[in-house]
Amino acid sequence: MHKDVGKRVMALLLSICMIAGMVDWSGFTVRAEGETVLLTRIEILDTFNREYTGSALEPGRGDIEVYVQKYDSEGNEVGDEEKTERDQI
Repeated sequence: MHKDVGKRVMALLLSICMIAGMVDWSGFTVRAEGETVLLTRIEILDTFNREYTGSALEPGRGDIEVYVQKYDSEGNEVGDEEKTERDQI
């Protein structure tokens, strides 16, 4: 009896998942259609002047600036090269 109920519950769950998989859920996601962002340069600032001691040196977020260039769907530059915000790195 319990096996039969379990099989029916699993069949119902599988049916729900299959129906949900057929629905186009793309309206719930945000997309930048036709826009491309290219990483153009990364600069390590003068604030990262540490003495080399033989161990690995890793700059922090405040020591790095990242610049990007945006392109439209046809490959044309959109605006000028811009520096990204530190919280996006």
